[in-house]
Amino acid sequence: MLAAVSMHFGSARNNTKGNIYTQANMLAKTQLEDLKNQEVTSPRLATGAYQDLNNPIDAEGLPGGIYSRSWTIDNLGATARRITVTVQWNRGGKPGSVVLSSKALRCGAATCEEGIDC
Repeated sequence: MLAAVSMHFGSARNNTKGNIYTQANMLAKTQLEDLKNQEVTSPRLATGAYQDLNNPIDAEGLPGGIYSRSWTIDNLGATARRITVTVQWNRGGKPGSVVLSSKALRCGAATCEEGIDC
């Protein structure tokens, strides 16, 4: 009986950790995709470091959660930017983070991913 109770708590702890990581990954992916959909010349893709104005945020990106989202924009030339999004959290004294990075390229009037003919 004791082994079954111990297994249950271990499973619940792993599920919670997995859910937190999944939510953080989705927050990072949402921000990355939003920025990649901007024109390279957009002020939103100006070189610099940025913080989500709603930090700390919840899994929906609304104020009041455990996550802190930030991003940096690096200039790779007149037609390209590197976007790096970081989502951090601290739960039960254990910090965690997810980092996603991608390039936004300008092909004519559209922004596209590297390797795609525009």
